[in-house]
Amino acid sequence: MIGFPHRVIKDDVYEGYSIPKSAVIIPNQWAILREEQLYPDPESFRPERWLKPGYPTYQEPLTTYPNFKRFAAFGHGRRICPGLEVTEKALLLQCSSLFWACNFRKEKNDIGQDVEVPWYDYTGVAISTPRKFRFILEERAPGRLKMLEDTAQADYATEASYQI
Repeated sequence: MIGFPHRVIKDDVYEGYSIPKSAVIIPNQWAILREEQLYPDPESFRPERWLKPGYPTYQEPLTTYPNFKRFAAFGHGRRICPGLEVTEKALLLQCSSLFWACNFRKEKNDIGQDVEVPWYDYTGVAISTPRKFRFILEERAPGRLKMLEDTAQADYATEASYQI
């Protein structure tokens, strides 16, 4: 995963390397997001790194943090993603709605063991996404999935009506 190209505005030196003014640099997002000092055990899924004191990524108050501001995946400097605020709020609403409506579980194999979610199985494009994998989705209470489906259809109909 790479970031968007940036042009250096003045001569600079980084870790002994001279970077001349006007040089084009491309941030290595993959490496930035695996920086051991900031993300201990970077290959592991550890939500607590954002929620518990003692982790370098922890910030207070938890009513504000964690958030996407200053998160490298959304860019750097003046080229930061203009949709960051909208994305953050949309993801919060979407995830909250899914967790309100559903329970998620791993699928079981023929002998009753959990089928592990594939690790590092991503599409091979500049902005990669996880490939599809199977899991079990259970409705938490009758009618909740239908409510989400109806909302999604209404949103899609509204979006389609704005197309020219």
